[in-house]
Amino acid sequence: MRLAALALFAATLLSLAPAAHADDKNKDDKDKTVLQLSAAAERVVPRDRLRATLRAEVTDADPLKVQAEINKRMNKALERARAASGVKAETGGYSIYSFVDQNKNTQWRGSQFVSVVSTDFDAVLAVARDLQSSGLLMSGMGF
Repeated sequence: MRLAALALFAATLLSLAPAAHADDKNKDDKDKTVLQLSAAAERVVPRDRLRATLRAEVTDADPLKVQAEINKRMNKALERARAASGVKAETGGYSIYSFVDQNKNTQWRGSQFVSVVSTDFDAVLAVARDLQSSGLLMSGMGF
């Protein structure tokens, strides 16, 4: 119904296009018509999947230790998440960067994300709870 109304509206606009006149600012385009159309649609859908995103975050003076610890935590997290039935685990962004702390020492901070997704909301929540108890930090959760 909405699509038909939108099509009728667009057709009406197109039929009026020859009656439009050009902007006088550019005299070379005086015989041209500019027509701008836009459309939007929305649909309410059921919340059928839940995604929880967690991260391993490590800070140390040695960047190799940061990387090794992140890799260790992520491997354990993936093992735990993949052991849960009905839950899909996906790794996400990985970053490491240096900064200077309050004592003017160079420190390194790194993080990597893991997401767990499923139509079984209880399973996602259980895995997220398990990963948080193992030291990962919650970054977000959404449908």
